[in-house]
Amino acid sequence: VTENRRHTVPQGSQIYFGLDNLEMDHKYHKGYMPEEVLFPLKKVMWEGEWFWIPNQPEEFLSYEFADIWGFPEDVGIPAHFGLEMCE
Repeated sequence: VTENRRHTVPQGSQIYFGLDNLEMDHKYHKGYMPEEVLFPLKKVMWEGEWFWIPNQPEEFLSYEFADIWGFPEDVGIPAHFGLEMCE
């Protein structure tokens, strides 16, 4: 265990995405997140089930997406389908 400690740092108050999700496509990212945005987690009920969510959910999402309330550009019917149907 001791030999691996040279690769770690003491716990801080900033959070950043880790090696487990480096494969994700990070088109937008604000950088380090203050610890209070994520912790303490809150337990909420949604559609009859309990889920753990970040302490500040909207702020949490803003670290991954530029516009958390906008419709994603990569979802839906491609634009060229609409042009063919209208003609």
